[in-house]
Amino acid sequence: MKTKVLELAYKGEWVSLLALLRREPVLVNSASEHKGYSPLHQAAWHGATSAVIGELLSLGANPTLRTINKGQTARDIAKEKHEGRADLHFLLADKGRTAGQLMRKVTADNKGYFYSYDGNQILSDRLIEAFGADVCCRIDADFESRLAAAFKAATGDDID
Repeated sequence: MKTKVLELAYKGEWVSLLALLRREPVLVNSASEHKGYSPLHQAAWHGATSAVIGELLSLGANPTLRTINKGQTARDIAKEKHEGRADLHFLLADKGRTAGQLMRKVTADNKGYFYSYDGNQILSDRLIEAFGADVCCRIDADFESRLAAAFKAATGDDID
């Protein structure tokens, strides 16, 4: 089945490829053994439509995968082969992390500083709010009290 996925992607046969991947989405990040091209890399190489790229991404295609031969992401390939296709460049960009995801990662990876943190998503979301990075909150006169409360919640210590 993997061979069929890679063959269809190589040939740019998107209708058949997408139908197959809808049935077997686990194969969406299959890569060729020689060069490491996934269906998303092939779609970028062929300059597939935004709809094809979008569906591959919605099926779980990983835009950060790199080829074996040149270490390229699908976006790198699209920029090289289709310089004028801003739509591809945009769709294939690594989205990065949201502020909440980043805060959860920082607190989880630095337990020495955040020893009271238990992986609770609510705490991370409240930390984001405390720093005024959430649209529902503004940096205002209450900022210092929110910051002190967030520090206490995350570390167990007073902010002094």
